[in-house]
Amino acid sequence: GFISISFLFTIFSSFSSFVYKDDLIFGIRKNDDESKEFWYHYPNNTCLTVDYLNNETFVNFALPNGLNVQILPKGEIAQKLINNPNHRIITSKASIINCFEDGSRHILYSNGNFCSIANGKAINTNNKGFRIEKDLSTGELTPLDPIPITIQSDTDSQTKTLIREDGVITIKYPDNTSLTIHNDHTKIYTYAQDTNGNVQYILEHNDFATVNVFVSGEKRIYENKPIITELAQKSIDGIVYQVLLPDKN
Repeated sequence: GFISISFLFTIFSSFSSFVYKDDLIFGIRKNDDESKEFWYHYPNNTCLTVDYLNNETFVNFALPNGLNVQILPKGEIAQKLINNPNHRIITSKASIINCFEDGSRHILYSNGNFCSIANGKAINTNNKGFRIEKDLSTGELTPLDPIPITIQSDTDSQTKTLIREDGVITIKYPDNTSLTIHNDHTKIYTYAQDTNGNVQYILEHNDFATVNVFVSGEKRIYENKPIITELAQKSIDGIVYQVLLPDKN
């Protein structure tokens, strides 16, 4: 049979609307830029909004601990803490772009490589400490002094640890998985490619939501999973992005 549901539906003069049922509130509103937005307020005070603008969809989560998570149209994950002008973007390559208020950028790679971009110049450091500077206006390349690195091997566990003096640590395991810890305490786990060519990455930081990136060996569109309280998932062109929303205040 059918379940009878009583709710309050209110239409405002701004053409916005909301539905209130028990402790659940959701609705649709029209923004000043003519875009339309669906929003949902979870019982734990997390707010979900879905914006549709210029034929693209933006999914936003505002968490009670002050963290804002946005799933961008092409699948990248943007994260920002309230009252902090800086933000980070996780790309399809499982790299993290830290964006700062002064316009500078730090790019953290899963293999321990690092790139800093500021004042028209990019300095690339590979996981062995070699550095090169590129002038972004002229393309001129200038080798720089390398960053010293220490390599430690454990014969019992058969792990190899690379420790750079800039604070980046990369641990390589015998099953071809690896863990990179960048100097801002970001952790990137890389799992070995399976027989189908699939690779999984896990990106963690205490201040941000954990993100899993699954890269398929075959480029195909996965069916999107529904968005629920603890998990947001989006897939595009064989890459699945999974965001584990922290359940804490």
